[in-house]
Amino acid sequence: MMKQEFEQLIGKEVSYDTFRIYEEMYLAAPESVTKQVFVQMLNIDAIPESEEAIERKEREAERIQQIKRDIADVKEMIKDTKEDLERYKQWSKDDEYWKSSVRIKRQQLERLQARLRELRWIIAK
Repeated sequence: MMKQEFEQLIGKEVSYDTFRIYEEMYLAAPESVTKQVFVQMLNIDAIPESEEAIERKEREAERIQQIKRDIADVKEMIKDTKEDLERYKQWSKDDEYWKSSVRIKRQQLERLQARLRELRWIIAK
């Protein structure tokens, strides 16, 4: 059994030393024991995951939390921009000066909505 194959079967990344221990156990098992049966006999929760894998998962969890905070920030900016846009629309009815501001706010809103879609897409992966 190869290390990657073992990791796929147990659903964890392990250190090479840990793999060697379980490989020796597998090789000592009777020939009738398949890899899948061998893995079923293991207490997978007791198999330690490699430190690199744990660190990678922690970094990924922090990255996802940061993206979630960014999503909340963008949502708040969208809300504020929509409020400004509505106010500028009202003002533009009375004064031509505000029409360019309405156009600018619409463009700003489109960019923020695109950013929100992008962040949601990233986190969905």
